[in-house]
Amino acid sequence: MINYYSDIKVINSNKKEVKISIDDLNQGVNSLDNYFIKKNNQKIEWVVDRMCDHNFGKLIISKTDKKIAKCPMHDWKLNLDSLKYTNVNVSKKKINFKIENGNLIIDNYNKYLDFTNNENNPEESSNDFKFRYLSHASVLLETNNFKMITDPWYFGSAFCNGWWLRNPPKFDLKEVLSNLDFIYISHNHPDHLHIETLKKIDTNTKIICANFKSKSTEKLLKRLGFKNVITCEFNKVYQVEQKNIFFTLLKSGDFRDDSGIYIRINKRSILLNVDSNNLNFGILPKNIDLLLSSYAGGAGGFPLCFDDYTDDEKIRIKKRNQSAQLAMVMRLIEISNPKYFMPYAGYFAEYAKRDDYIFKNNKKNDISLLDKLLKTKNNKTKIINYEKYDTLEFKDHIKEPLLKKSNISEDIYKHNDDLISIYINDAKSRAKKANLENIISEYFTNSKFEDNLELLLIPVDDNFQSEKKGYLINFENKNIEIKSYTKKEYLEYFDMFNFEKKKILMIRAREDALYSVLSNKLPFEDLLIGFQCRIKRKPNIYNSNFWNHFTNVYIDGDYIRYYNPCNSCEIALQQIF
Repeated sequence: MINYYSDIKVINSNKKEVKISIDDLNQGVNSLDNYFIKKNNQKIEWVVDRMCDHNFGKLIISKTDKKIAKCPMHDWKLNLDSLKYTNVNVSKKKINFKIENGNLIIDNYNKYLDFTNNENNPEESSNDFKFRYLSHASVLLETNNFKMITDPWYFGSAFCNGWWLRNPPKFDLKEVLSNLDFIYISHNHPDHLHIETLKKIDTNTKIICANFKSKSTEKLLKRLGFKNVITCEFNKVYQVEQKNIFFTLLKSGDFRDDSGIYIRINKRSILLNVDSNNLNFGILPKNIDLLLSSYAGGAGGFPLCFDDYTDDEKIRIKKRNQSAQLAMVMRLIEISNPKYFMPYAGYFAEYAKRDDYIFKNNKKNDISLLDKLLKTKNNKTKIINYEKYDTLEFKDHIKEPLLKKSNISEDIYKHNDDLISIYINDAKSRAKKANLENIISEYFTNSKFEDNLELLLIPVDDNFQSEKKGYLINFENKNIEIKSYTKKEYLEYFDMFNFEKKKILMIRAREDALYSVLSNKLPFEDLLIGFQCRIKRKPNIYNSNFWNHFTNVYIDGDYIRYYNPCNSCEIALQQIF
C-alpha cells in the first residue's frame, strides 16, 4: 500500500537581502543580473526574476521592442507590460519586496525541500540500497524488502519510429521485473510511458504517477488495463506500506504534464529530475546522495523541424540550446548538491535511414563536457557514467558506495537496418489501408478544441513531399470546419494568410506517423518530438493551447504493433516477459 504521510516542508535558510537604491534605477523596466524591475517615477511597480518559465533560460529585453523580453532557448516572449507570455497562457509571478530609506529590498531566501521519515522501526533501520541503470530513463531501486523501476522502455521505438534505444537493456530483465512493489511513470511521452513495453507487464502491478490536472498519464495507463494506478498529489509525502521508504512527486516548473520524484530510504536520499524543466521551480532537496537527470539535449523537434529558420539559424540555436541544457544540469547540481550524479534519459538515437538529416544534425552533449564544467567550478559531485558503472550499492558499513558494472553483458537484442525497416514498413502498410481523410475529419471534429487558430495539416512521404491534398482545420468556433485543398491552394492560402487577426500552423507530417497518432489518439507531440513532421507558423510563436490539448487532454492511446518484428527479437521478448 501507498499511504499519505505528510505535506512536504519548504525550509528557508540563509536569508539574504538584495538592496538597490531607487535613485540608481532608470525609469521604466530595468534589467539587472537576476531581476527585471519596473520603476514609475519614484515608485516600484513590480519585481520579477529573469528566468523563463519554460526551460529556465535567462530572459533578455529585445533590442527592437523594449516591451518584450525574449528567451534565447526557445524564443518564448514575455510582455513586460502585462507580464504575460505572448505565446502561452502563462504569467510571470511577481516577487515580494519592500522599500526602506529610499532602497528597494528584495528578500532572497535559499529555499529547499525536506521531509522527516519515520526512523522508529528498528527492523527498517538500514540505509542499504542498490541502484541500477536499465535503459534510457528506466532505473532499478532495490533494498532487501523493496523494489521499484521507473519509466520502462525496453524494446521497439518511441515517437512514431523516430527514437530508438541507443543502449537496449540486458538479458536479466525478467529477473529485474519480478516481484516489483511499484513502477513510477513520470509522464505520458512514449519514451517514459511506452505502451508496447507496458503491454508486456502484469496489469496487477502497482503504478505510481502524478495527478495531473488533465489526467494525461493516468488515463493512458488505465486504458492499457492497469488495475492499480495510484495517482499522487504534488508535494505530498507518501510512505510505502510500513517500510522506511518515503517519496514525493514534484511538478515540472513549466505548463507541461511532467514530474520528478524525490525518494528517502531512511537517511539516504535520491532525486530523479527525469527531463522536467525547472523542477518544482528550483525549490529542491539539498545535500542528497544521488541525482539523476537528462543532460544530453536533442529531445525535441525544435529547431530542426521548423521551416521558419534557415539552416544556419538552426545550427546556431542547437548549439545555444546544448549549452543551456548543460547550464540547467549545473544549476540542478548546485541546488541539490548531490554526492553522485547519474546522467540518463538521453540515450536514444535516430537510427532510421529516413531520419538521416536529424541523426547528423541533432547533436547531443557528451558526459565529458559536464565533467569538465564540474571541475572548473571545483564541484565535488562525482559523475557516474553508466557505460563504466551501471550499478551503485550504498551500504552502511562503507563510506563510499560500491560502483559496479552488471555482470550481464548481453543485450536483449541489437538494432539493425532490417529490424527498423520492419517497424516502419508495418506502420506504412496500416496507414495505406486506412481512409486517412475520414480519420482526420472525425478526429478533429470531435476534439472539442477552440482557439483563434487555423491548422493546415498535410500528409507527406518520407521526404516531406506531397502531391496530395492538405486539410484546413479552423478552430475558431466549437463547430470545427474542415476543408480539403490542393497543394497549390493550401500553399497560396498560407502565403496570403493575415496573421494579425488569427494564427496559422502548417504541419507536414509523414503519413504513417500521422495515422498512428490520429487513429490511436496518441499525444500529438509524438510527431514533433519524434521528428516526423515539419512545421511552419504565422506568427512564429509556440501555440501552447493547441499542443497541450492534443497532447494531454485529447488522448486515449492503446497502440501496439500486431506482428513479430523478427525471430531473434521475439525469442528475446518471450524469455523476458
